[in-house]
Amino acid sequence: MSIVEMKKLVLIGHKSVKNELLRALHKCGVVEVSKTGLLENTFYAEDGKNGEETAEKLSRLSFCFDFLKEQQRQADKLVKKELFSYEKPKKAMIQPTPRFSYDDFYKIRDKESALWDEVKSIETINSRVQDIKGEILKINAVTEQVKVFADIDVILGGFKDTPHTSMFLGAVPSARAKAVRAITEKYEGLYVYVDEKPAKLSAVAVICLKEIKDDVVSDLNALEFIRSDFTFDKTAAEILADNAAAVAALEEERTALLSDTMKKLGLVDDLKQLYDLYLIEKAFIRAGDGFAQTKSAFVLEGFVPVSEEEKVKGVLDGFADNSVYEISDPEEGDVVPTLVKSGKAVAPFESITNMFSAPAVNDIDPNPFVAFFYTLLFGLMMGDAVYGIFLAVFGFTMYKLKKPVPGKGGLFLVIGMGGISTFIWGVLLGGWLGLDIPEGSFLDKLTWFNPLEEPMMMLGLSMVMGFVHIMFGLGLKAARLIKEKDFQGALGEVFSWYLIFGGLIVYVLSSMVFKINVLGTVGLAILILGLAVLLIFGGHGKKGVKRVIGGVGKLYDTVNFMSDILSYSRLFGLGLATGVIGMVINKIVEVIIGLIPVAGYVLGAAFFVLGHVMNIAINTLGTYVHNCRLQYIEFFGKFYDGGGKLFTPIGSETKYTYIER
Repeated sequence: MSIVEMKKLVLIGHKSVKNELLRALHKCGVVEVSKTGLLENTFYAEDGKNGEETAEKLSRLSFCFDFLKEQQRQADKLVKKELFSYEKPKKAMIQPTPRFSYDDFYKIRDKESALWDEVKSIETINSRVQDIKGEILKINAVTEQVKVFADIDVILGGFKDTPHTSMFLGAVPSARAKAVRAITEKYEGLYVYVDEKPAKLSAVAVICLKEIKDDVVSDLNALEFIRSDFTFDKTAAEILADNAAAVAALEEERTALLSDTMKKLGLVDDLKQLYDLYLIEKAFIRAGDGFAQTKSAFVLEGFVPVSEEEKVKGVLDGFADNSVYEISDPEEGDVVPTLVKSGKAVAPFESITNMFSAPAVNDIDPNPFVAFFYTLLFGLMMGDAVYGIFLAVFGFTMYKLKKPVPGKGGLFLVIGMGGISTFIWGVLLGGWLGLDIPEGSFLDKLTWFNPLEEPMMMLGLSMVMGFVHIMFGLGLKAARLIKEKDFQGALGEVFSWYLIFGGLIVYVLSSMVFKINVLGTVGLAILILGLAVLLIFGGHGKKGVKRVIGGVGKLYDTVNFMSDILSYSRLFGLGLATGVIGMVINKIVEVIIGLIPVAGYVLGAAFFVLGHVMNIAINTLGTYVHNCRLQYIEFFGKFYDGGGKLFTPIGSETKYTYIER
């Protein structure tokens, strides 16, 4: 399979059937609607009101999901402390994406009103929870201010001036408490109470004659005195007790609200389905906003896979009384979306290609080649048979349990197939958890070479793999140029290099391996022929001196080729790293067993399992990233530009559910 050919759909219809038509195309599931260019006497009419309403609904639902998730997190913390309990909705540890038929999906409309009542209830709970948080903060702030005066058994609001005296309350740092007492010796008509209990602040109560108030306050301020002007008609102890009771009541109310919130967890699946319903409505609104319109009609443009043309015609014929349409080949300048149809073994690797860029409709489909080389290089970088078994079982099992919808879950299959490749390379390279293989054993006979014992062999293999990978990319470039009927380009940019490298390889082999002079002469002749082809055709598309200079300039690409091939030394580095780390883990286990009698076997086994699992995880991540780099830079750089736009049927971009058609 490869890139699917597309047809362009142009439809003119009466506005009365616009929404019904969009729903029919959505149910059909094979039409991408694009923005229509303006025609004479047409305009764009944005559905601003409905667009804002839909956006608000999506925002409110997103808030509900976040709020419920946060509240469940709080509930689980309290459950661990045995301070709360609730009945969790029964859900599998691994949850596949819910799938619906088209008609079953839209049955959520029957629950829409009731669900929005629940949303309002959740919003009310959140509002009250926020109010409670605010009230508790205010009460705690007062508590912090008052608790300093807990031992003063006087109504705090009673500290007021009389006709002849001043009474006020405050606090000083505890280190200044003794200095406050010394102030009383300076004045007559002054009484100071100082609480000298160990604390950051010490309470200070002052009674003095009014005529010395200013001097007393000045002396106290010098000691960092903080005045408190309370108006409470209660003592500090009474206020603290009241505050504690108020906080307890608020916490109790918050717990009750948390209990009410947990009862709504069972609504999440329906709310997610409702969310996707509004996503589809949003797509309809966005599509409608892009239609060229008159007062009574609209123009719809879109794209349809050739294989689905008859299916779409069957749908559109149902609107024959109110519309006319034409399905034809795309015109020059149309941005045609890309739909790639791949086999089961290749499809998972589409996501890797698409991270770089989707292929354009006239591109060579790179996915089959990415699938082959990515899997091959993945195994070489991991290079341990047992790790391969683990990755294969993990990847395929997770895919089976997750049951991903079409177009999703490809990473699990990539890991699974990479695991198979890892197992094969592990057998060939003697990688078995970093353990030594007995000489002459069956596994030893299957071993090609051990990278830890023959690192230069591993480096050479990595370079050869890189060379093959790059040359294959050049071959795909030649195929593209020939498809475009650029034969000179194919000669100058691809076949010249095949001749150059081919001749060089023959010459080196004849000189260093076979010792055949005639073969060396043939290799040298091929090399010279390649250089001649490069110089003649390397500057194709240019004229005069530039044509010759262009060919000479192409010789600089030799440096680029060597640089690209050296990039494949990462195969060597990662391959050795996996084995070395595994070997180090095993040595540490041996030390643990040797140092700790009996229990050392238990600790050693635990460290052995944990260490190798971590080694698998870290090196799998590194392999995934570096493998992608080799595809994107070294491989794609030779033939692939991308720049395509993925085919996206209207209403297909749901977030939580999948609609089967």
